[in-house]
Amino acid sequence: MWSRLQTARSSSTHRLKTMVFEYAFDCARGISTSSLEQDLLDREVQNRIRSAQFPLGKPGLTREQALKVEKGNQLAKFMCELIELCIDLRLSFWIKNPAASFLWSTPKLRRLSEHPSVGFWSFDFCVFGAPWRKRTKIFTNTCLRHQNTFCRGGHVHQILRGRSTFHRCSWTKVAGPYPRRLSLCIAMALALLQVLVIAQSLRNLREVPALRVFMPKRTTAAERAALRAGVRLEAVSLVEAKTEKLEVKLWEGFLEWLQEDCGSDAARELCALAATLAPLLQLYGEHLFSVGATLSAYRHIIAFAQRRLPDFKFHSKVCWDYVSKWEAIEPLVHRAPIPEQLCDAMASLALAWGWPRFALILLIAYRGILRLGEVARASRSDLVLPSDLLSDTVSRLFFRVRQPKTGKRGGGRQQHASVRDEAVVRACESLFGSASPDTALFPLSVQTFRRRWDQILDALEVPKSLGLTPGGVRGGAAVSAYHHGTPIYELLWQMRIQHIPTLQHYLQEMAAENVLGHLSSSSKRAITSAASCLPVFLAAV
Repeated sequence: MWSRLQTARSSSTHRLKTMVFEYAFDCARGISTSSLEQDLLDREVQNRIRSAQFPLGKPGLTREQALKVEKGNQLAKFMCELIELCIDLRLSFWIKNPAASFLWSTPKLRRLSEHPSVGFWSFDFCVFGAPWRKRTKIFTNTCLRHQNTFCRGGHVHQILRGRSTFHRCSWTKVAGPYPRRLSLCIAMALALLQVLVIAQSLRNLREVPALRVFMPKRTTAAERAALRAGVRLEAVSLVEAKTEKLEVKLWEGFLEWLQEDCGSDAARELCALAATLAPLLQLYGEHLFSVGATLSAYRHIIAFAQRRLPDFKFHSKVCWDYVSKWEAIEPLVHRAPIPEQLCDAMASLALAWGWPRFALILLIAYRGILRLGEVARASRSDLVLPSDLLSDTVSRLFFRVRQPKTGKRGGGRQQHASVRDEAVVRACESLFGSASPDTALFPLSVQTFRRRWDQILDALEVPKSLGLTPGGVRGGAAVSAYHHGTPIYELLWQMRIQHIPTLQHYLQEMAAENVLGHLSSSSKRAITSAASCLPVFLAAV
């Protein structure tokens, strides 16, 4: 009987080692248990047949005792062979047994423990929330090796002797399952080792010449110099061309105002020094305020001066103080946010009138919390549909923002937004899916878009006095997401905003706006009816 059982076990162990060698497992776990007896190498059970001097069995054992010892030794031998295989293949493993087990005293495991990549982790179960101490050792090659996590006292341990009347079994069986925190600790250690092994394997690929074809080509200094030929860092602008053109025009207006009193030569000399330029700009701010200019014009002039003269920042406080005073007199008025119901109604009406591009651009901007201009001037290549990703799911699309407003202020040279609305995604697939990459999403002019915007609002009986413009789409989308319970950190990601104070301009001052409350009853009915038809119109695109 024993010989047949041994033959069957030999076949099973051979198959297991073959599977380990072929990387069929991510990690190996061993506990000295068998279906016949538990803890064959536990000191409390084996103290009559083993000792520290004879961990593989005392001499002079009876036949029954020798059979028990042989079974345990075979199991220990097999586990040591698996450990050797895991060490050679760099697979993570861990072997658990009581701290006092004779398994740790066997010659083969003592020899394995001298390997530099393995070690012991000794711990008490009570550290991980169990009511008993149960000191245990784990032999492993993970980051847990060479560590001790012992009880620090201050509480009473449950003695694991006798039976538990509550569980109706022995206390040793009750203490068998691992505490949740212990399992999490072991799992994290195994996962970390796998990540490190994969990272090392990727680094080793660089040493294989045949695989370097897959690596990015490194440019030489000569190649980089050739690409930079004719480019001067001094000439690179950190603002958009239209912004720089506006600021140059405003600066010329400041110089003309200054030359009325002191002439062109004196004005040029006064503007060459930051110490004299700052008080002059302060006086010019007073002039702009008196003639009815906008605060943004004054801001642009100060920003332009800071770029012209690097040391102007040390003298510009008087100018920025005037900006704060101007804001106190004329607080900033944000664009009125477009409510979600009104956006759906406008898109529904546009689809009914045969303007599908207008409707989908409006919905993409609103659902993705984008600036309407970013979508209106985009091309088909900026729209990443599920079909472009060869995906069967149609619940999400991505939109690439090529020239984001914050691109030169640490926000990323290219940014993206996502739209999670299955009806909108399906409609975009139908309308834009077969278009060429360079096709404009809205091929008509900005004036045409604005004219259609006004016509739809007139049809919905929305008065012009509310000031609902395309600029309110992004703010309305942010407020709508906030009303739906979207967390603040997720809103920051969706809106591609880096700082909480920027988001405050959208939420603190606009979240309580009730634009629909200023509409007539007939306008509200028209908006509600049109918005309810949007799913039908989208399905027909």
